[in-house]
This record gives sequence, C-alpha cells and structure tokens, in this order.
Amino acid sequence: MKTKLPEGRSFWSSPSRGLRTAWLSVVLALGMSGTALAQQVSVSGTVKNAAGAPLVGVLVRLSGTDTRSVTNSTGRYVISAPATGTLNFTLVGQRPALEAIGGRARIDVTMTQISYLEEVVVTGYT
Repeated sequence: MKTKLPEGRSFWSSPSRGLRTAWLSVVLALGMSGTALAQQVSVSGTVKNAAGAPLVGVLVRLSGTDTRSVTNSTGRYVISAPATGTLNFTLVGQRPALEAIGGRARIDVTMTQISYLEEVVVTGYT
C-alpha cells in the first residue's frame, strides 16, 4: 500500500518549507552580487605625447575584449569598461601604454615616441 500525506499537506507546505525559502534566497542573493561586480563604468581622459601635445587617432582598447575607442582631435577618449579592467593605448610611432582602471573614472596617459621603427608592413588591396 502507498502511504499518503495527510489531507492539505504537500511537498511545498511541509515543515521544511522555511529551509527551502532560505536556501532560494541565498542562491538569488549570490546571483545578484555577481552581476553587481561586473558593472561597467565610463572611463575618459586625454592622451598626450612627451611634449604635452594631444595625440589624435590613438586606439584605446579594453584588454581581452573587442571594446575600443579612438582619441579625437583634442586627444580625448571615452570608453565603457569594468572597474577592474585594463586599457591598452596604441599608436604607430609611439610606445604602447597599459593602464589598469582600478575604479578610476579619469585616466590621462602620456605616450613616448619610439626613436626607430624596425619594420612597417603596408598591404593594399584594390
């Protein structure tokens, strides 16, 4: 014979219901905190050369992703990145620069010129 639960009692209304509710709350809280850690911040700044002149066309890239931005005519850039990310600044003829964001909203970079370029390969297609 099968044993039946008393009338009005089911799996969801049993005494361990409070334990299941607490466990589900913990799982949801952990899931939401992981989302909060990966929030994006807007990072901006200027890129200048050693003489203090703004550099135009510097590629600002978030390391490990396809997210990127380019500096404008005043050397300014704006990029959306996680607070724990790293920005990579590159321009032909300038030594690349790497800057950790570290929760900052403004990062100004000074790039130094490379005195001698060993090789430059230019490929053109029609």
